[in-house]
Amino acid sequence: IGGLIVRRFGAYTLMAFIYGVLAIPNNTFGPPGVYKIIIVLFLGLVADIIIFAFGYRVIGYYFSLTIANVLGIPVGLFTFRYLNFPGADELAKIIWLLMIIYAVESIIGAWVGIKLYEKKISKMNVVRQISG
Repeated sequence: IGGLIVRRFGAYTLMAFIYGVLAIPNNTFGPPGVYKIIIVLFLGLVADIIIFAFGYRVIGYYFSLTIANVLGIPVGLFTFRYLNFPGADELAKIIWLLMIIYAVESIIGAWVGIKLYEKKISKMNVVRQISG
């Protein structure tokens, strides 16, 4: 929803950075660690590039969020193997299943976010001022 409000290149990268910083001390996106910032910055940049390529049209949000989220699985697996994290081999066994699940969840999540934005959030005065 934040990317729909701001509609500027770098919005998703910034949101991903904040998410990555918040994820450092917990198990979100893998075992605790600073490495998460690099992963989410890359994925946020991928989302920003795709949305920009689609000219900030709604279809671009579906593609960008789905691709960035699905790409997070193999990027995470690569990182876990590179850092010798336990469980990387178990993740590799189910990577395709997880990628399909993430794709479906991303499409549904994008749809819900876009509908919320279109029906409610875009009509809020503060959002109109930010969106200019």
